[in-house]
Amino acid sequence: MGSYAEPYIVPGRYHSQVTRPLKVICIGAGISGLCLAYKMIRGLEKFSLTIYEKNTDIGGTWLENRYPGCACDVPAHIYTFTFDPKPDWSEYYAGAEEIYEYCRDFYQKHDLAKFVKLCHAVKEARWDEAKCKWKVEVENSETLPSTIIKDECDVLIDGSGFLNTWTWPKIKDFDSFKLPKVHSAQWNPNLDYKGKTVGVIGNGSSAIQLVPKLAKEVACLKVFMRSPTWISPALGGGVALQFQDEVGHNGQTTNLENKHEQFTFTEEEKNRFRDDPEYHLRFRKRIEAEFNTMADAFIYGSDVQKQMFQTMTQQMKARIGPGHEDLTAKLIPQWAPGCRRLTPGDGYLETLVQPHVQPVFGEIGRLTETAVEMADGTQHEVDILVCATGFDTSFIRAFPIIGRDGLGMEKAWALRPDAYLGIAAPNFPNYFMSTGPQGPLGNGTILPAIETACEYFVAVMKKMQEEGIKSVEPKRYMTTKFQEHMSAFHKNTVWSQPCSALTYVKTIRTPRFEDYDMQYESSNPWAFLGNGKTRAHYEAAEGKAVINQLAPYIRNDDTPWAI
Repeated sequence: MGSYAEPYIVPGRYHSQVTRPLKVICIGAGISGLCLAYKMIRGLEKFSLTIYEKNTDIGGTWLENRYPGCACDVPAHIYTFTFDPKPDWSEYYAGAEEIYEYCRDFYQKHDLAKFVKLCHAVKEARWDEAKCKWKVEVENSETLPSTIIKDECDVLIDGSGFLNTWTWPKIKDFDSFKLPKVHSAQWNPNLDYKGKTVGVIGNGSSAIQLVPKLAKEVACLKVFMRSPTWISPALGGGVALQFQDEVGHNGQTTNLENKHEQFTFTEEEKNRFRDDPEYHLRFRKRIEAEFNTMADAFIYGSDVQKQMFQTMTQQMKARIGPGHEDLTAKLIPQWAPGCRRLTPGDGYLETLVQPHVQPVFGEIGRLTETAVEMADGTQHEVDILVCATGFDTSFIRAFPIIGRDGLGMEKAWALRPDAYLGIAAPNFPNYFMSTGPQGPLGNGTILPAIETACEYFVAVMKKMQEEGIKSVEPKRYMTTKFQEHMSAFHKNTVWSQPCSALTYVKTIRTPRFEDYDMQYESSNPWAFLGNGKTRAHYEAAEGKAVINQLAPYIRNDDTPWAI
């Protein structure tokens, strides 16, 4: 006998009625987690959200990174949520503490604390195929000893970012060093480096910000560098110069053209931003537009790219100054700008040529109890060692994420991150990332991309609720073809990212649901049509519906409408 299938029965609910609360877990209460909570409040109904944050406070990277000189490398007025400007930034480039305060103000203003569990670190996430849910193990360290709790969710959002897993450098005999050592991402505020001989390992973004600050107070500073690096003109500096010309800047002058130093906003300027929102909006748009016109500078062989190479080379030579030809030869790259994220480097080059600062190029061989020994045997005694050696940017999380058929992300992404548009991945249903691989992480401000990604997640979750979808997963074919396009695109660019921030935001502005495989709660995917009625029909029967809800498409002109 053949199997018997239950006859399909039309559900007794109206078209797209949300009947199932959606349970969502977000990893991390940094900028991504806060934005997600805000967007879910505005865009969804019948949901529960838990944001697990490993730290004792919100803020993510701006809570954790507090080394001297730590700041955002894009202008403060565009390092905000696009809908929540801050007119009273103190400086053109904001420091870490001021950005953290912006995050905390946003957190409090929108009452987001009810979603956040502090001192809760996700330790494992495992997909349960039978239930179409994520099983999540979380370490609760609010009280000691810590305990492991188990949770589950319909949708897992990874908002843990890409600057949260810092790494010590892989140097032989690293633990042999007996004097104080610190990582820039885990700065000890009680570290006393005044009048000491300090060694800094690295010349990436953190070191470039840290070195000028340390140099002001140490007796001797040794900067260990393995490779050259570009120190760019001030990002958004054109608008900064125009702004100061326009307002006179209260008699102040700027060194943006030669030292790339920022400036402090006067109270008059802050008041004008505050009192004239349209003026402030134009200012913000001008900065963002300057970033978004830089795309041609990263195309191999373009006239703009060649000019950028020449200009940055000349500027670096001018800032280093005559008499330092050896430093110039070793520090200025021969590869095109943009292969790594550009960093303005306020005062960095000028610091490297100060008498008490010694740039040291080459491979480090090992550490002794009190010194850094180079590969050629040269030893450099230091009192304190600072490792500005960055983060694990492999996108493999510090905890296991196990998807469909028991496939772990570490194995699935062993060769390269296998992501769809930097926000989702095959074999990992109902899993989304706010700053995943192949997002616009290396050019401009990341906040518009995070914000658009959160809107994308809300749109997907809304569709899941309204249409009775229990799992969504990007198709293998579409992900492979996306990777193919990116590989072909990269052949003509210096970028490791797929495109400009503007192009990326346009790409993810509207979900391409045709790129996803979906599983439905009902045996019939059309069950969401319901009993032939809409919400307006029910509200009309209860005397709640207004006439526009019952006839939204009747208008005097061609304006948008919805049912």
